[in-house]
Amino acid sequence: MICSRHYRIVRPKDEWAEPKVAQDEIILSLAWSKHAATPPRRQPAQPLLDSAQIPLATEQELSDFLKSVERRAFKRTVYHVRNDESALDVVQNSMMKLAEHYGHKPASELPMLFQRILSNCTLDWFRRQKVRNALFSNLSEF
Repeated sequence: MICSRHYRIVRPKDEWAEPKVAQDEIILSLAWSKHAATPPRRQPAQPLLDSAQIPLATEQELSDFLKSVERRAFKRTVYHVRNDESALDVVQNSMMKLAEHYGHKPASELPMLFQRILSNCTLDWFRRQKVRNALFSNLSEF
């Protein structure tokens, strides 16, 4: 007999005395857990639009987008980094990553992608600074 909130055994009332495994019908509940043998099958998601219907960004659209977002990205990065030269490096690195890796995406997705790339590049800058500061402070002790 299976005792779990994820399974229940359904059998006629007269067979409660003698459990017969072959005649038992196990019904899975909707909630699947780690106790179940296999996960429920999911249907693949259908795309909202056909890939041929989504217009991809052209080089001109990408260039116009980068020009329009440059000043706001710089101000945002200067606020976090507190150094103009480092902020310029972070923004330039972010723009290069967007152009190299996501230039083929639709123009409507570029703002979200760029904001995420800019945030990640800023965090990477802080991580590098932490390592550099720890390394050079240890070297100065000698």
